[in-house]
Amino acid sequence: MLEEQEKKKKTAKKKIDKLFMQFCYILGIMITIGIGIAAFIFTYYYTDQYFGNKEVVNLRVDNILLNIIGVIIFLAVIGVIKKIIEKIPNKIVIIVTTILIMLISTGIVFFIKFTPRADQEYVVYAATEFMKGTYDWLDLGNYLHRFPYQLGFVYLIEIIFRLFNSQSPLLLQCMNVICIGVIVILLYNFTNKMFKDKNTNKVFCILMLGFLPLMFFSTFVYGNIIGLMFSLMAMLFILIYRENRKIRYLIFSGVSIGIAIVLKSNYQIFLIGMIMLLLLDFLQNKDKRIFVGIILSVICVVVFPKLVYLYTEKRTGKEVTEGVPMISYIQMGLKDGDGQGKMAGWYDGSVVEIYEENQGDSKKAAQISMDILKDILKDFANHPTKMIKVLAEKIGTSWLEPNYQTIWTNKPPQNSNEMPDEIKNNKILFSFFVGTLSKVYTGYNNIYQIIIFFSAGLCLIVNFKKITVEKVSLIIMVIGGFLLHLIWETKAYYVLPYYLLLVPYAANGLQIGFEKIKKQCYNLSKRKKLQGGYEEKNGNNKNTMEQI
Repeated sequence: MLEEQEKKKKTAKKKIDKLFMQFCYILGIMITIGIGIAAFIFTYYYTDQYFGNKEVVNLRVDNILLNIIGVIIFLAVIGVIKKIIEKIPNKIVIIVTTILIMLISTGIVFFIKFTPRADQEYVVYAATEFMKGTYDWLDLGNYLHRFPYQLGFVYLIEIIFRLFNSQSPLLLQCMNVICIGVIVILLYNFTNKMFKDKNTNKVFCILMLGFLPLMFFSTFVYGNIIGLMFSLMAMLFILIYRENRKIRYLIFSGVSIGIAIVLKSNYQIFLIGMIMLLLLDFLQNKDKRIFVGIILSVICVVVFPKLVYLYTEKRTGKEVTEGVPMISYIQMGLKDGDGQGKMAGWYDGSVVEIYEENQGDSKKAAQISMDILKDILKDFANHPTKMIKVLAEKIGTSWLEPNYQTIWTNKPPQNSNEMPDEIKNNKILFSFFVGTLSKVYTGYNNIYQIIIFFSAGLCLIVNFKKITVEKVSLIIMVIGGFLLHLIWETKAYYVLPYYLLLVPYAANGLQIGFEKIKKQCYNLSKRKKLQGGYEEKNGNNKNTMEQI
């Protein structure tokens, strides 16, 4: 009886983890195929008019025939490259891929020579002020009083500036280039562990070489790239732990996610994904040390920022406030667009206005934001179509802008709507920002985007009955990012990391497609040969009969 009960318990646990993973795959299929279909029909793009720092996107209906032709050409190119590198060892392919991506990213950094603006400018300037012993940025009305969670990245900037005895943003952009190289290697390792297929690994490398938004994002100095690198490290350490059961990898994972969140608080969503993976492993293996990993990760995520705040207070003699409450971002994230350029759920300054009006009192700001949120939700309840419109616009402006704002984020700062002289006098940059190159770049990324979403969806469908914890690891994060930015503040470059996580799935989806095409061609060729042999045999028989 006891043995039967144990068997039933094991079966139930297996069902729970399998059902959860299948549920994730179903959501993943809905997201990837849904966005893929939408990307085939619509594109959000930045207006050709130069709008200073204002983020303005427009919607257009695509030429579906051109998109089909573009997809066919793109797939043919991938197939040809795959054939060329077929016999090259995978280690060489990934090394060459990583080097090329880093070289291209470096070229972009030094060619564009982007000067940080807006929030990027503030964190860089705050770091330079800290180096001088000036800490006014922590006072009421200033940047770090509102957003103290940026302190971790400010200190990283300060360390780099002191280490190289320079305050050039190029140092931070070169750091991004190195981090991008590491991200490519990390994702390659994910691909290998998820699918264990050499050909899929090669297709992944080809796709990464075509992932231009990541390379153009190398100029963006705001913690997004280095935070993603540490987040992926944290996830990968869990998969490594599953292979060898050495507890040090759980420690590495917890420390990595703690660092990631200190540098970029947005990556808290990865902590949730990590906990899900660890719980899935526990259901499968009953390894109680998994809870050490969960507890350690939570401790690191809570303690690391606290240590940064305590150090700041000791160093500066100023109190570090709670800053703008998180609930403020939700009320802003569910607001409708204003019809004058501000899109639904995009930044509108209201979080700062509420905070400043309450003299930096986070609790009062949170209460007012909660009241606003309640009104928004009541309005949605009374007008469901409005809620659908807001969410649809948020999804569209976030996921259907194929450049993921990498043209806008690279535009230099200026105080007017006039194009700066350094851009006007550079034909290539001028064309990239507002001319032909801009349209080519957008068109290319649109085709690439369609392929990524549909191929990732195909991978999820085909692998539905062969789900493993490894295969669900990244799609959990994509789902988390998708859902987060449905209610949170959104922007196209906020979802870029989650779009990037689809590349391993897309690589496998394409490999599945190529294999099916190859098999069909082989069967067709075999059929023709058999038919030819049959006709030849009949012909010989006929000739023999005539001779008789």
